[in-house]
Amino acid sequence: MIKSIGMNMKNIVGIFLLSMFFYSFARGYSSNLGNNYAGNPPANNSCVNCHSGTVNSGNGSMSILNLPTTYTPGQTYNLTLQLQDPGQSRWGFQLTVAKNSLVTERGGTIIVTNSTTTRLSSLAGNGLQFLNQTSQGNYRNTMNGPVNWNFQWTAPAAGTGTVTFYAAGLAANNNSNSSGDYTYVISVPVNEYQTNLPPNPFNLTSPSNGTVLRNNQVTLSWESNGGGANDTIYYVCYLSTDSLFHAADSFNTGTISSRIVSNLINNTTYYWKVRAYNQRLQSVWSNQMFHFTIQMYSPITIRPLLSFPENNSQWIHMPMTFGWFHAFDPDPQDTIRYSIHFSFRNYTYIYDVGIDSTMTILLDTIPPLQPNESIFWWVQAMSSFPLSYVESDTFQLMPYNVVNTTVQSLQDFSISSVYPNPFNQSTTVNITLFHPKMVEGLLYDIHGREVRRYSFGRLEAGYHTLKIQVVDLPSGIYWLTFVSAKDRQYKKLILLK
Repeated sequence: MIKSIGMNMKNIVGIFLLSMFFYSFARGYSSNLGNNYAGNPPANNSCVNCHSGTVNSGNGSMSILNLPTTYTPGQTYNLTLQLQDPGQSRWGFQLTVAKNSLVTERGGTIIVTNSTTTRLSSLAGNGLQFLNQTSQGNYRNTMNGPVNWNFQWTAPAAGTGTVTFYAAGLAANNNSNSSGDYTYVISVPVNEYQTNLPPNPFNLTSPSNGTVLRNNQVTLSWESNGGGANDTIYYVCYLSTDSLFHAADSFNTGTISSRIVSNLINNTTYYWKVRAYNQRLQSVWSNQMFHFTIQMYSPITIRPLLSFPENNSQWIHMPMTFGWFHAFDPDPQDTIRYSIHFSFRNYTYIYDVGIDSTMTILLDTIPPLQPNESIFWWVQAMSSFPLSYVESDTFQLMPYNVVNTTVQSLQDFSISSVYPNPFNQSTTVNITLFHPKMVEGLLYDIHGREVRRYSFGRLEAGYHTLKIQVVDLPSGIYWLTFVSAKDRQYKKLILLK
């Protein structure tokens, strides 16, 4: 009797232990899992408490499909929890949603839409709800996944603020124990849509502040602005020649974050800013006020001025240096190029000079002048933006014998030009001798005192270029004098250091 009773007690204990094992095993796959195993705070418990491995260490993934980034209070959303993991074949989960401000209170209401695969448990009062899979919802022998559990969620009342979805998923290998199983945990915050928010701050983008524009049309651009979810933002662009916008033009661009403005005034600075509005007429100004300047390319306003050789100078059949004063272009970024033109016997000879204002030319293509002939020369200046041309006055070069018949009986020499003038340290003097002679130059300051004497020795008749150096003299006005028995000639020099 006693033995019989002992055997029965052993059987009872064995049956009890076996049933506890199967209960523990079934707890991970069926609807018997307790609450607070969704990876939610404060304990952050999950399936890994009973199964092997560490959280999110497998090759699978879990996500909540159709979850909005912001919720509208009281609206119901159709959601799906999806889990997948290669090589796994049995599945489970627990999901809850909590307020961020108080993590032990539910953040809205979870609604079961398929009681065959999911079931719901709730803590007392406004405590958290926990959605789990049922025994049929563990999708046993479904290899790899993905497996889906559908449910609904009704967003909480206005003023709740951000809520967070917590979910823990188990991807098991169905080997009747906890080894080789993987646990996945996610938390996804969802912000409340604020219906009373103004548009967000935003920046102006183009043209950048202080830009100089070369035409009278501009495209003003700025960042697209946002406000609350589903808000539509409208823009008004303001443009003025006054930084205080006392007299401003306004352009309603609708939802477009740019505006083309035409017929702007040259040499004018414009200021601009943008205001953004939402449907509730709440508004915000752009973070900046920018300005730009219209400075269109202009043609040359001052033409080149011929300097040397002077008008009616003698033409000689040897290299001659021609010089002029630069033309003026009001566009600082523009470049002026020059060409020098010679007209003789109905032919025009053109030489490209580039950007210089002097050029030495051997006019060997022009035959000697006859007594009744002349060469005419002038300079043309070209501007690139816009393409435009201006020309200097025209100077005449006389044949040698014509000049001599009028001056040779009275003069021994003629000073044709000094270049450069003004100058720094040194310059050159072009002089024509009608007879061979000793050449000497005297330099006087503005008070008539001799400060230099230059001896050039005996030179043959003809055209000569003489170098004058004044290294140690101060800046000022000086007079260069050449003297002969018959004549005395002066040239005014300007020394700048």
